[in-house]
Amino acid sequence: MTKLSVEKVCKSNLEECVDARYVVIAVLSEKLSDKQIAEVSGWSVQLVNKARNSFHNRCKCRWGLKELYKELIC
Repeated sequence: MTKLSVEKVCKSNLEECVDARYVVIAVLSEKLSDKQIAEVSGWSVQLVNKARNSFHNRCKCRWGLKELYKELIC
């Protein structure tokens, strides 16, 4: 698992923080709509939608991202 702070995951543009944010959105999107995720996270609906729609493409380039996601959903 990642050792990033919640604040960094929510606001930083470091690649590892963006990856963590995408994983959070991917996991939450299994149960919540984009609007609901935006409401509870403080992210815009557009950011949530972009992250959800591009998550699987991002996983193709970032092996660790896919592994983290698998670890969380199992």
